[in-house]
Amino acid sequence: MKTVLKKANEIFQNSKMLLSSLAKLLLLIRGLGYEDVWMLLIAYKKLVFVIIRLHLTENGFNSLICTCKSTTPYLYLPALQEELIDQVTWAVKAASLCFPKDRSKCLEEAIAMFLLMKTRGVTVILVVGVKSTISGIDDRFDAHAWLELNSEIISGLDFQQNVYIPILSIG
Repeated sequence: MKTVLKKANEIFQNSKMLLSSLAKLLLLIRGLGYEDVWMLLIAYKKLVFVIIRLHLTENGFNSLICTCKSTTPYLYLPALQEELIDQVTWAVKAASLCFPKDRSKCLEEAIAMFLLMKTRGVTVILVVGVKSTISGIDDRFDAHAWLELNSEIISGLDFQQNVYIPILSIG
């Protein structure tokens, strides 16, 4: 019974977070052009999908990895690839501002960007890397997720690449 109550409370807290984030999204939308609003709404929807799958479902990470591996393009516009990458990156970063800042977002953002770009024909690679700082006093585990295109990092630039060892690549 305790686990059911704990899960119900977790769902309630996440529902409150989602409603709060939706209110912030509505404030962000004001003054934007139609195309920006559309991409922001798509990015927000994809982030919500990733957050729910990652945090509220059993085997959430594995489930998302399977989704990433099975995603196929439904639209291919090679001439607009650079513009699309910039637009998706902006939209996901902007949409993520609607959610609480008290947790790491790199995995959620990277998966959302990966899914949005992959379905639009951009052949990006989702990379998850780990860093372990082991010293006498400080034993901690750290991880980061980012996207690469043609061996160049296109998202998740706020880290030192040579510090993280890739343990998972999907593309």
